[in-house]
Amino acid sequence: MNSFIFWYSQAAESFLIPLIILIFLIGLMILFKRHFLVKREHSFISLIHQRTHEHVDRQYSRGKVDAYYDVIRNIFQKSFDEFFRSKFMGINLELDPEKKSRRKKKGTDPAKSIVAKNQDLVTVRFDKSVGIELIKTARSPIDFIVLLTEKKRQKFPTKFSLNNFLDKRYHIDDGIQKIIDNTLSQAMYYHYDHSKPNFLNIAGYSISNNPFFKKVWLGLSTDIADSLLRTWHEIIVMIGILGTFIGFFISFQSGGNLKLGVGVAITSSIVGMSLGIIFMMIEKSTPDEDMSMNSLEMLSNSLEIIWNNSKALFDRESEMGRNVDAEEAPESVVD
Repeated sequence: MNSFIFWYSQAAESFLIPLIILIFLIGLMILFKRHFLVKREHSFISLIHQRTHEHVDRQYSRGKVDAYYDVIRNIFQKSFDEFFRSKFMGINLELDPEKKSRRKKKGTDPAKSIVAKNQDLVTVRFDKSVGIELIKTARSPIDFIVLLTEKKRQKFPTKFSLNNFLDKRYHIDDGIQKIIDNTLSQAMYYHYDHSKPNFLNIAGYSISNNPFFKKVWLGLSTDIADSLLRTWHEIIVMIGILGTFIGFFISFQSGGNLKLGVGVAITSSIVGMSLGIIFMMIEKSTPDEDMSMNSLEMLSNSLEIIWNNSKALFDRESEMGRNVDAEEAPESVVD
């Protein structure tokens, strides 16, 4: 038994430092991907929150009420296209209908472009040679955006950047489209003459039921990753301490010659504690859990703002309609 332990100690002596470094690097990879996913999700939901307030202002100015599902669909798809706008060349999106007069740019040949309009939602301008078969099947710019998403926009040249590369590598567009689909699948059942929905449940379902954003690696969900990363620095430090005991054990088994194992003992402790402290500092500087909760609250708040303001307009229109009917009723009786 002692010979086996001694053999194990000598084998561990050779692989201990590389093991500590490997575990440290694996932890960094998991931490980086989790942070990137959470950050991109938060950025998109922040854009939705911003577009929601703009929609409310525009809705009150025109006094027109759209269905709850249609409002969410338009805001989300418009936000989606703006979110990925920088990835593609040859597309110019005009989200503000008041800017129609500035659509013509210097050096742009109107004969080589197509302008698709959908009320005041979005204007898409692109060269005829790019994606012409999509516009033939799209009934509106929003449908064009959806079709473009399904084809993963492979027909458009992509500007290279680290974000664009990681977006493609981690399927960020599919993850964001999944948030849109999950939200719309819930919103389609709610109408202004029904009871007020539970917006937190809708937002929670939209975010949590997302295989693209809720899996860090294959088989490793973000919940498991959160639990591991909170204690990852402790694992690194414990392996370093294990190396300390292994080093002293080798020294004692060598007849008290401390030089044989004291190097491993000291080196493993220094490396383990140093990398453990570094990892803890990096992990604490990326508050991804707080960012996820903020995303959930912002999405829930956006859905509630849309509902409250649209329902207020709906109630006002209904009241005006009842008043008109009440005024016309006596006249019909007199006739």
